[in-house]
This record gives sequence, structure tokens and C-alpha cells, in this order.
Amino acid sequence: MNLRLLMRGVLIFSLLALTACTNYPTRRSTSTPSGARGGAANTGTATTVLPATMERAANPDLDESRVRDEIPPQAAPSVDGSIYVTPTPSAPVIPKSASAILLEEVDTAVAQGELERAAALVERALRIEPRDAFLWYRLASIRAQQGRASEAAGFARRALSFSTSDPALSQQINALLGTL
Repeated sequence: MNLRLLMRGVLIFSLLALTACTNYPTRRSTSTPSGARGGAANTGTATTVLPATMERAANPDLDESRVRDEIPPQAAPSVDGSIYVTPTPSAPVIPKSASAILLEEVDTAVAQGELERAAALVERALRIEPRDAFLWYRLASIRAQQGRASEAAGFARRALSFSTSDPALSQQINALLGTL
């Protein structure tokens, strides 16, 4: 009998404790969309949002219009006065190919005037994708900038052989061949 009373007491105490926890106002952490609360971009960091009643209690001189103006358009007030911000979907991250990453480095090297490094990077990309007409065209244009016209012409002709499905690229390659 004593054990039964003890078990009931523990059960009642547990239920009261759980009820108290669910009714206690707490801070909620939500993601803030781009532009909300002065943020420039959605960085995925959490921002604390207090229920409106707690905000008023913490700041008695609070200007109500300022609080309403700070609520982002994606926010939805709940029954208890707190604000839940619906997260904005971010664009899926599409991994770049190795040759695309190398081409970015090529652009940087050309901009810095490091043409030999740029040519080496394009040759490295060509080992990954040897039938890429644009890579052959880039190598031809770099060699033309270096004054190595015979090499540039050979690379341009190879680029032209792979560019049959891209008329705009074929036109650019023919224009480069015309200058060599």
C-alpha cells in the first residue's frame, strides 16, 4: 500500500513539473530571413525572439510601433504572443566541377598577368576533360596573348573540332584563328 501511494505521488509530481515547464515562457530561437532585424544576408545564424509580453515587461518604455515594424513579413505571431519566423528556403548548393574551379583560377591568373600559370591551369583542366572545346579555346587565347601564335593556332583548331554543337563558341574560335 505504501509503495502504491509513493508511486502515485511521484506520478502526480512528474505531471505537475511537466505542466509547469510547458507553461513557463521561454526564449525561442529562430532563423531570421534576409533583411530581417537589420541583417544583410541570411547567414543561417539563430536570433532570439521574445514573446511580446516578455519584451514589454523587460522594456517598460518600449515603443509598440517600433516592435511591430521590426516583425519581418515572414513572421507569424502565435497565440501566446511570441513570433515564429518561417525559414526562407535557400538555393541548393550545386558542386562545381574540377574544371570549373580551375577555370576560376585561370581567370584570376590572367587578371594578375600570370599567363604561364594560367596556361598550366588550363592544361590541368584539360587532363580532366580532354574533349572540352572551351578549355582548348582558353588555352589557345592564352598562348596568343603570350605571342606563341603557332601553338595558339593548333589549340584553336582542336577547339574548333570539339565545338560542333556550340555555334557561338565556334564563331569565337574562328575569330581568334583570324587574328593569328
